[in-house]
Amino acid sequence: MKIRPQGYPLGVMYAPFCRTLYVGMENWEADIRNMRDMGYTCLHGFVEWWRVEKEKGRFDFTEPDYLVELCAKYGITPILNVATQNGVGFYMPRWMQQEYKGRGVVDCDGHGNELESEYVTACLDDPWYQTYAQRFLKAVAEHYAGDSRLGGWVIWGEPLLHKNGKPICYCEHTVARFRKWLGKKYGEIGKLNELWGHEGPSDYTDFSQIQPPTGATRQRGSFASWSDWTTFMEENFASHIKQADTVLKQYGATQPTIIELMCYVGSSGICNDLWELSRCADYVGVSNFLRPDIETDLVMTVANSLAKPLGKPIFIVEANGGPRYPDFDKRTPSPAEIAAEAIQMAGMNADGLMYWCYRPRLSDGEGGSFGMCRNDGKPLPRAYKGGETGKFLEKNCAYYNSAEWKADVAILYSNKIAHLAGADNLSQEFADAQQGALRLFRDAHIPVQLIDEKWIEAGNLAGFKALVLPMSYALEEETARRIAEFAENGGIVICDQGLAQKYLSGVCYMSLPGAGLSALFGVERDDLIYVDGEGQLPPDAMRELPVGSCADVLLPTHAEVVKSAAGIPLITRAQAGAGECWYFANQFFARYRKCGGDAGMRKQIFSVLEIKGVLPIARFDGLDELPTPPVCVSRLASPKGDIYTVLNPGYMPADVDMTLTDTGRVVPLRMPEGAECAAEAAGIRMKLPLGAWGTAVFVLEK
Repeated sequence: MKIRPQGYPLGVMYAPFCRTLYVGMENWEADIRNMRDMGYTCLHGFVEWWRVEKEKGRFDFTEPDYLVELCAKYGITPILNVATQNGVGFYMPRWMQQEYKGRGVVDCDGHGNELESEYVTACLDDPWYQTYAQRFLKAVAEHYAGDSRLGGWVIWGEPLLHKNGKPICYCEHTVARFRKWLGKKYGEIGKLNELWGHEGPSDYTDFSQIQPPTGATRQRGSFASWSDWTTFMEENFASHIKQADTVLKQYGATQPTIIELMCYVGSSGICNDLWELSRCADYVGVSNFLRPDIETDLVMTVANSLAKPLGKPIFIVEANGGPRYPDFDKRTPSPAEIAAEAIQMAGMNADGLMYWCYRPRLSDGEGGSFGMCRNDGKPLPRAYKGGETGKFLEKNCAYYNSAEWKADVAILYSNKIAHLAGADNLSQEFADAQQGALRLFRDAHIPVQLIDEKWIEAGNLAGFKALVLPMSYALEEETARRIAEFAENGGIVICDQGLAQKYLSGVCYMSLPGAGLSALFGVERDDLIYVDGEGQLPPDAMRELPVGSCADVLLPTHAEVVKSAAGIPLITRAQAGAGECWYFANQFFARYRKCGGDAGMRKQIFSVLEIKGVLPIARFDGLDELPTPPVCVSRLASPKGDIYTVLNPGYMPADVDMTLTDTGRVVPLRMPEGAECAAEAAGIRMKLPLGAWGTAVFVLEK
């Protein structure tokens, strides 16, 4: 059972900010009093290293202390962001900048801080840096030890590790840790030579000789070495975040810690292993500046996929609160959009939310952006609407706090495959397949959970009815064995083009699909066809295989051909014990994303899943026939009844005609004027006239 925050915390980011000028302390009390009066219950502030330790060894907590005092006075819970490490704290103090003699982080081309400059970013692995960073964390923890006024600590914000878009770090400190990591993994150098020697010379006699690869393209490094390097960097990066969590708690911090993630999938960039990062703190935090719409659905699906297996709450650390002009997507959220933002994420299992931000920053590249108030502190209508929404969520927290997010369908998302795809120049294809699968099921109103190889190999597939493998072209034999076991025990397995071509090291299987999956799916891959021109195939086949796509040419051994075109099997079905295995030979899920949705493709998936009773949580007359249904719906399971949230994501009003696949008594929590509800033979029929960014929330008591 996860530990949730009390009530439903909804708040804003406020001073002291990081990396920028912010409003003077003489304004803080009036602002915080206004927040309280409008309905906000928590606040996100910073304890920024360079502001606290301006003199070496002397810690001045005047600003954060005053913030905490004011919050306590007005019944608001402060959540403090510990700005220390260079993924969160941005700057070392000036005295450290002057003491530092290293090159800082070094990118894959060997570029570090060759010249003296205003700011230097030291490598996290540098013992010199860690000595001071951990000393600061210790001072923060001891200063606030046992302070019940605090609600939590954000220990890392939007963790990424790169320099000008290039992988880091290749300094001597990180390389030394990599060699130690390799020694622990392989034990003896001969085992490393055996694996690394597939593509080039690997005749090391000692781990101290090894240099990390700078890529996986011939003379930059082998696939195997790149796989090791990326895995090491992700584990190493996460270890620093976990260390911050450990130090805070070791020296007296009793409040929960939060890691703030950007929950997007498909990237092959290193140090972005969401599975590894989510284990580093008590809460899975989310940074989401997308609109309350389909994209936020996808972000929250990822967040739930990370949090649910660990039993951790989800906390939205940053949600868009104001104009994004002149950068980003140049929009100003209306009060209705501000409300929809919180309601949609609460309906997808967020246990709290903070808007970024109350007053805008007063300098830097984001100066004047994101504010819910004017620069001088006058609250705007969206600020009042945010507080009003917080009151609604607080009023209904008994429902939300007892609810759980559930999914019957699992999708394999492998960070290791993402890296191999990058090395194979298939990053876009992999991203399209992953995003396409997420979007297809979102448009079908069927909740899904992303899982990784560790989840599969731990034997956790039994909790699902179906497993989807989008572009899962690199699988280990143990993963494949567990997949076969799942199918034989009654599960449905669906894959598309390129199943199990390689091991994760990049070594190819001799027959395809590899890892024994050829027998499971009842097909052999005989060849591959890439469509590079009009007229290459007959018109009916070109509809299924458009220019720029590829497909596996399958030889069925014992699989049934369900659909074919121009003599090419496009869909096959094989019985596997009590379950079924479906092979879509084309780039099915990538195609769904590229074509912007397709009702016919969703029907194909429906026909496969309904065999096991996997049904959409709702149906929408007149909308489900469109390429992408312009409506968002979510369901949370609760002992008090299932919580449904329906959202009209746009400026145009919509009359939503909705049928629930479950039955029971409808208890309205937030319904539009003119809403209708009636029980029919097919289920509960609802008519919801939703305005711009309109929402409906109700509980279905069974």
